[in-house]
Amino acid sequence: MILLLKTKIFILVGRFIAIRGTVVRVSTVKPVVTQMSFICANCEQVSAITFSDGQFRPPTKCSSYGCKSRKFLPDRGVTRQTKIIDWQKIR
Repeated sequence: MILLLKTKIFILVGRFIAIRGTVVRVSTVKPVVTQMSFICANCEQVSAITFSDGQFRPPTKCSSYGCKSRKFLPDRGVTRQTKIIDWQKIR
């Protein structure tokens, strides 16, 4: 099946597709965090946040009962809750 890129190809999201053309420019490969864990500065509760669009946003309040802290530290260690993907722009 051959589709033009101008057509509605949203039905192909999540599938592997082949694209034929000439690559003019590529960017460097950059890591993008899709999920990261944060530690509450007050009660040390660990919360995992998913970033669906790649934008980094720490939690706004602690999920632990009775804790009203709004200060979090990112868990910089590579844990099971932290997920990183490679991202590259191709033109």
